[in-house]
Amino acid sequence: RSAPAPLSWEFPPKCYTSKANSSFYDGRLRLQDLVYGREGQPATTVAMVLLLLLLLCSGSSAQEIISARAGLLYFVEGKITLDGRSIVDILPDQFPQMKEGQVLDTGEGRAELVLGPGAVAWLDRKTRVHFEDTRLSSTLLVLESGTAMVEVTSTRANDKLRVSSGGVVFEVRKKGVYRFGADPPIIRVFEGEVNASSGISVHGGQEARFSDGP
Repeated sequence: RSAPAPLSWEFPPKCYTSKANSSFYDGRLRLQDLVYGREGQPATTVAMVLLLLLLLCSGSSAQEIISARAGLLYFVEGKITLDGRSIVDILPDQFPQMKEGQVLDTGEGRAELVLGPGAVAWLDRKTRVHFEDTRLSSTLLVLESGTAMVEVTSTRANDKLRVSSGGVVFEVRKKGVYRFGADPPIIRVFEGEVNASSGISVHGGQEARFSDGP
């Protein structure tokens, strides 16, 4: 492993907000904006009312859309695969829920995953992930290859969010924006803090690279 180093800001967190990357979000209304607010701000009462109206009009329940587990897939760009099954679009009332052990491969596409209340992951092209644990109290997302940008806008005392890459497990400790890479494992913290299983902490404005293995 290497000690945390100052972060190079030449790589901007393009997925930090919905309007920061128009090619990724193509201007559509996103559930994340309604539930968690835009640009990291809490969702307003009006937004929550609109969400409830949307659910009533579509005939969907909140339980169907806002899952009690991590791994809700609610946006894709291009063709991705989930356990070998192609997904090119997601209907408003049919958000796939990843199960533990299922492999999501973005190929030449991109995908957006709910990791919990106030936490979302954007998966870049050529990225493979699976969940070892989808419980909110002990979420563990395994990054097999590629890149994942994680934004956390709120935290809850009983929830634990972890991302594993190359055998190194990173526990997200605070609200912020994090970029995880594989081959070799790397963490860039734009804002926030993570603890690595190797025993170091990485803070906002720092990055750390690791050799494979804990």
